[in-house]
Amino acid sequence: MRSKQIFFILLLSCCCHWLAAQDSWVRQAQSKMQDGKWSAAKELLTRAIQKDSTHVETKLTLSQWFFATANPSAQIDSAYRSIRLAQSAFSRSTPKQRERLAKDKIDYALLLKLRTKVDSAAFERAKKINTEESYQFFISNYSQASQKMDAIELRDEVSYLDALKKNTWQAFADYFQRYPSSSRAEEAQKKYHTLLFQEKTRDRKLESYQSFAREFPSSPYLKEANRQIFEISTADGSIESFNNYFQQGGDSENKKMARNIALHLLISQEQPIPRWFLNDSVQQVLDANRGFWIPFLQNNRYGFLDSLGKEIVAPQFTFIDEDVRCTSIHEDVFVTSAGLLNRTGRLISSFHPFTKDIGSGFWLVGDSLCRKVIHKSGQVMIADCLQEARVTGSFLTIKAKGAWAIYTLTGRQLVPPSFDSVEYMEGVYELTRLEKKTLVTVTELASIANGQPLKQERVFDEVKMLSKDRLLVRMGALEGILDSELQFVVPLARQSMTLANYGVVRKVNEKYSISGVASNLDNQLWDKITQYQKWLVLQAPGQLKVYDLNTKSIRSTSADSIWFKGGLLFLRERDSVRVFSSASQSLALPLDHRIHFIPSKDSVSYFFTEGKGKKTVYDLAHGKKLFVLDFSKIESVGKNLFLINRKTKTGLANLEGKVILPVEYDAVV
Repeated sequence: MRSKQIFFILLLSCCCHWLAAQDSWVRQAQSKMQDGKWSAAKELLTRAIQKDSTHVETKLTLSQWFFATANPSAQIDSAYRSIRLAQSAFSRSTPKQRERLAKDKIDYALLLKLRTKVDSAAFERAKKINTEESYQFFISNYSQASQKMDAIELRDEVSYLDALKKNTWQAFADYFQRYPSSSRAEEAQKKYHTLLFQEKTRDRKLESYQSFAREFPSSPYLKEANRQIFEISTADGSIESFNNYFQQGGDSENKKMARNIALHLLISQEQPIPRWFLNDSVQQVLDANRGFWIPFLQNNRYGFLDSLGKEIVAPQFTFIDEDVRCTSIHEDVFVTSAGLLNRTGRLISSFHPFTKDIGSGFWLVGDSLCRKVIHKSGQVMIADCLQEARVTGSFLTIKAKGAWAIYTLTGRQLVPPSFDSVEYMEGVYELTRLEKKTLVTVTELASIANGQPLKQERVFDEVKMLSKDRLLVRMGALEGILDSELQFVVPLARQSMTLANYGVVRKVNEKYSISGVASNLDNQLWDKITQYQKWLVLQAPGQLKVYDLNTKSIRSTSADSIWFKGGLLFLRERDSVRVFSSASQSLALPLDHRIHFIPSKDSVSYFFTEGKGKKTVYDLAHGKKLFVLDFSKIESVGKNLFLINRKTKTGLANLEGKVILPVEYDAVV
């Protein structure tokens, strides 16, 4: 028993000595710190921790050592870890240990005060660095700091600023996915959608918009993508393009507009309405436009009856267009005091002092200063302040601010107001600016909607339409001919071009060529080109050719001389004369035969030859021999009949030369 008491006393003595040593090291370390001996203080604290890693005062002093600004080895994060360990040790201490700590003025409030200072210093450090990483480090490692929510807000803000600097849809997508609760998340999501749409459709091509619509069906820009698909797909303004868009699908809003525009194009071009195209609204329009309306006046108000006398629109208008006031109304849209009224009884536009039907289902409405284009369906197509508008070929040509622009039929601008005039010539548009004329095709204009630039390669001083598919162009002293695809049929050169009724005559260095007549004549050079009715005589050294414009046949000849009479071609060849009714039909006559054209009350259709006592009658159109007959005078009368005279008597003969009325009358009337 006594031995146990001795052991306990010795153990207690050792513990007291050990505690005294621990406190001594801490006191010495604190003294060293006050003297600025930081390394020595750290060694003492390290020895103390090795003795007891849970000693509250040791951890507190170590935290103070790391937190001291004068310490070259100061480290906020280590100060934080040490004070957290001190707090943890304090929370596990016994009441007796806390009494002892209280004697040294160490309590929970002191520990909390130091930790709060460390938290503040760490937060200030994060703010000074001011990066997403610095704030995230603070949030993760100082999770109990009072500045945590401020750090979260600052982290979200600096991260958003980083995304703004990158300004890519990927950056904003990453932002709102990582910080969905941020006050900037909604704004980041909007920017993500905007930049994504811009990136995916940067080339402004149809394929890109179609791809976007397929890949991002929930995007807020889906409606815009669908609008672009509709406008680009139908940019050429053809009925076929609207029909194709409608049948290939699309959103309901644009399909409705496609149907409305195509319907009025079909009506204006008097084309049949396809059965698949019909629905209730289209059928209603077609039914309403059948028959006619009759205006009536009651109590100084105009109303309308249908063709059966049934009241369709009650009297309510103070005036109607003078053109329909006293007649039956067949127009599908007309002017009233309330605005433009269609035959379904619906107002498609409010009243405007200026109204003009510009064709193909479009109206220009407004006043003397500002006008807009609307469609008969009621859709406003171009709301800008316009001066003038018209349907030109496949497009709307618009005058605004004194210059002309080109829009699609769906209201999409292709060419801004920049030209003095816009003219249409069979599939080709002539854009004039400063007296220079740029030529573009329908396809080239439509391709602008698909991201292509306006082609301005074909610029000329003068353009004239020669025929349906031929344009004469001049650039300085150079002239040439283009077809409707704007390909050169006759290249630009120093030449003179004139339009004849059979084609274009080109003169270069006193030589002539023709185009637009026959491919085998193009680019051949002639000294002289002469026309007589249906005949072209082409002369060059050593060759003479005759071309029949009606039969489009050509004949080479070596005649001594050539002349025309009564639509016939005469070639003198040695001892005979060859008479041509066409290049492929002729007859040979002796030189001493004389030719006489048989008179007629209408056009001359026959001739006869006289020689060696014979008179032979021929058909002028084909040179066909009809008959040989003796007469002193002959005249074509009626149908297939000839009035013949012998001396003083008269009779009738038919096409076969058979006398059907004897030549024994004084006159035949």
